Amino acid sequence: MTEVDEHIAAGDARLKRGDLDGAELCYRKAYAIDIRSSNALHSIGLIHLHRGNFQTAFTWAQKALAADPDYALAHNLLAGALLGQKRYEEALPALAKSPREGEKFPVMVQYQMALCHAGLRRWAEAEHALRAALDGDPTYLTRFLSIGTISHVPLYADCHLLLALVLQRKGNEHEARLHHRLAHRIDPRVEPTTFVEEIFRES
Repeated sequence: MTEVDEHIAAGDARLKRGDLDGAELCYRKAYAIDIRSSNALHSIGLIHLHRGNFQTAFTWAQKALAADPDYALAHNLLAGALLGQKRYEEALPALAKSPREGEKFPVMVQYQMALCHAGLRRWAEAEHALRAALDGDPTYLTRFLSIGTISHVPLYADCHLLLALVLQRKGNEHEARLHHRLAHRIDPRVEPTTFVEEIFRES
């Protein structure tokens, strides 16, 4: 492991604990050693994304991609920065270059794709992305089955809740209520984020 990698690993550990300032300090140490490190550039941008500084995150994502145009994590950072600025159409191609898990995109990427499509009022595409995300939940057997045990991964609650809102827009109230119940069985406290509320308020 190089010195750059060591600083980034230390920063990642702090980021997992929610210590954004400590993580940024480590990432900037890595950047000071190698200003062309796509990993360091991406990591600093990620801190800005977590802080909601979307334009600054966008700039660091561009720098990371200039250093390594094929760096999938930097494409995902770029997508997150664009999504945060409600530049949905631009975010989708970046999401398509995000990291995959085998042949599939991770649940978070599918969720981000759904947000973009919802922001563009493409309800069918948003529904498709969310169903693809929920396919990864081993306890979610069928969209019509009332199930007794559900995944406890909080992100699945967000997926079910967003799918409920999308289905409402499509006029499918019956299944929308099902997904709303599933969301609250996973996490009774789940509510639409301000960002999601704005998307549907504007629709």
